[in-house]
Amino acid sequence: MGAAAKESIGENEVIVYVPSKVLITVEKALQSEIGFIFQKHDAIFNATNDRDYLILLLFLIYEHQKEDKSFWYPYFNAINPGELSCYWPEQYKGWIDDKEMREELKSQRLDYEDDWT
Repeated sequence: MGAAAKESIGENEVIVYVPSKVLITVEKALQSEIGFIFQKHDAIFNATNDRDYLILLLFLIYEHQKEDKSFWYPYFNAINPGELSCYWPEQYKGWIDDKEMREELKSQRLDYEDDWT
């Protein structure tokens, strides 16, 4: 989200490859140095529908506070957390040809508003 193409991109055409090493996943969080927290507090991190969200949230907070000692420090510095694509102006979202993606943005915005307002 946050990129533009100069030419058409075909359906299922690979345009970016992201090595698994750089992905932030629930599995990585569970295997991290704070993984024991998720196991120790089963009622919070396993017995809830928000399990994955909560695990990733705590992991990201932990990694972010490590600053330059975090593997993901360059990523944290590169992103602008105030610019979520679901809050883009309708004009910009209209440029997205993929109807499913536009619907996902609407759904994300509603979810964020339900959770945070």
